[in-house]
This record gives sequence, C-alpha cells and structure tokens, in this order.
Amino acid sequence: MDLTSAEIKNSPDEPSRAAEPGEFDYFDLVEDANDVIYTLDLNGRLTFLNKAAERITGYSRQEALGTPIDEWLDPESRRLSDEMLQQKLGGCPRTTYEVTLRTKDGRRIFLEVSTRLLFRQGVPAGIQGIARDITGRKRAETLERDRNRVLELVASAEPLESVLRELCLLVERQLSG
Repeated sequence: MDLTSAEIKNSPDEPSRAAEPGEFDYFDLVEDANDVIYTLDLNGRLTFLNKAAERITGYSRQEALGTPIDEWLDPESRRLSDEMLQQKLGGCPRTTYEVTLRTKDGRRIFLEVSTRLLFRQGVPAGIQGIARDITGRKRAETLERDRNRVLELVASAEPLESVLRELCLLVERQLSG
C-alpha cells in the first residue's frame, strides 16, 4: 500500500480502506501512531500527516496540507533539513536528526526526525518522515545542565550574588521554554 496516495479519513465515523485477505490495515496503524508520520513533496510541502501531527503541532490537516514545512521550522532547523535532503539525494538512504518547530499556538517543541526518500518509477518524488516529540527530554537535559552550573558555583564558593544571578537565568530559561 502506498501511504502517499492513501485516502485520508476525514472523521472517525468513516470506514478505512478494507484490507485484502492476509493484509493488515496499515493506514489505521499510521493514523493511530503516537509519533508524527508525514510526507513531503520535493519542494518541502506537506502532502500527508497523521493524527499525531495534528495533535502535536496544533494544525489541522486542512491547514497543514500544501504548507511548506519550513514555515514551522526555526532557521537552524531549516538549514539542517535542507542539508539532510541533499544527503538523501546524494545516496544516503535515511537520515535522523533533531529539529525545533513552532506549533500553531507559538510553543517551541523539539522533534527527533527520521526521513527517507520516496521514489516514483525510480525517481525521487518526495520524503517520508517519522518524528518523535522529544521536548520533555530536551527540557530535562537543560534543567540538569543548569542545576549542575548552580552547584558548581556553590561548590566553588562564588559570591551569593553570582549564584542568585545564575538561578534567575535558570528560572527565565525554564519559563520561556
């Protein structure tokens, strides 16, 4: 089954495509996955996304389809995404990397993305991606790094003013996400 040409269910009441004998209904598997599953054309425009993508980004399918993914990525993530596309076009079968994305409500989230080229008649025609929200993990790493920095200041007998300044910066970083 070619997921890029699968018909998308518009509501939970609509039946999914009937599986042939001995075949799983892979569309439901993709639709109900916890990770984001999506496809892009070679211009970077979204051509498919599952329910997890809607839930995590806040964009409905209607809003998202046809949108350049770059509109959601921060500048560094755009550059990295372009670099990964060039690697795939150069023969690398799959690339895995981290990007920062802005959700519809303006939140900044971190995704670990694994992508590969899709081929049509032997010619690259698009990109298939699976993305996992790693925002919680990234925030925990930042918190641990900041906590260690404050402990270093305390252990090195830094003046209380320096320790408090660092604590204020830590709190600001945590609040700003």
